[in-house]
Amino acid sequence: MKHVPLPPRLAPMADPIRRWASGEKDVEAVYLHGARVTGIARDSDPLDLALALTGYEADDIFAGFLLDGPRWQAELSAATGLPVMLSIAHPELRPKVWRALHVACVPVYVAAP
Repeated sequence: MKHVPLPPRLAPMADPIRRWASGEKDVEAVYLHGARVTGIARDSDPLDLALALTGYEADDIFAGFLLDGPRWQAELSAATGLPVMLSIAHPELRPKVWRALHVACVPVYVAAP
């Protein structure tokens, strides 16, 4: 992954995302990526967040995301005040997102080991 600094205009969103993630036992990391990180976003573009999940068997990561994803998306949208587009940070389940994380991403939250 290519980690880049948090753009100053997105700094107000980092703490709400961290607080949210710290309360979710299955969220190992949250990566901010996409147009808002690269600086080409329109005001109407969502906040792109990719979640690395733990606590699921490898085959169940996608199922867990399908079950919890809508709630997570609503909570993160409320916390940040922006529409949020959630995806899974996983090279096999979401290769397009995985490639995007290798262009530019901000690790907003990484759980303690």
